[in-house]
Amino acid sequence: MLTEHSSKQYDLDLEAIQSKVLLMGGLVENQFRDAITAFRTGDVELAEQVIKTDENVNRLEVALDDTCSHLIVKRQPAANDLRGVMSTIKAITDLERIGDEATKIARAGKTIRERSSANINHYETVHSIATRTSDMLHDALDAFARLDVEQSTRQIAEDELVDHEIRSIMRT
Repeated sequence: MLTEHSSKQYDLDLEAIQSKVLLMGGLVENQFRDAITAFRTGDVELAEQVIKTDENVNRLEVALDDTCSHLIVKRQPAANDLRGVMSTIKAITDLERIGDEATKIARAGKTIRERSSANINHYETVHSIATRTSDMLHDALDAFARLDVEQSTRQIAEDELVDHEIRSIMRT
């Protein structure tokens, strides 16, 4: 998203947005990792922490979306810059959704713990997929930070493989 512009303030605005997106991404990464741990171990306290973190993620999403909208109105970016801002808005929305999914995982872990039903079908497969997904999230944030189109393309292909694995265990 960052390119050199004649307006230094515009560059500063873009940098501030990118920094906050990466902050949000870090929160979501930790939230997802903690949700998987809470699910695996039945740690209710950690699950509650994941759920509470989702409030911060949601606030960041609203603030960033608002900041991007104001940037578009105020600066009226040209085509390339507008695509960058719109891609950032999409990334923000996706990060918020990942946070929501992490919350669902944490809640499921709490429910399993409360019902004392620790028998989870395909646990090793789920754990493997969760680890790969966590790595993918990290790599996607890295690609965003470095504006690495090739790495982003690899992430899309990896996502399709993980989706296939999830569908295959859902059928059994």
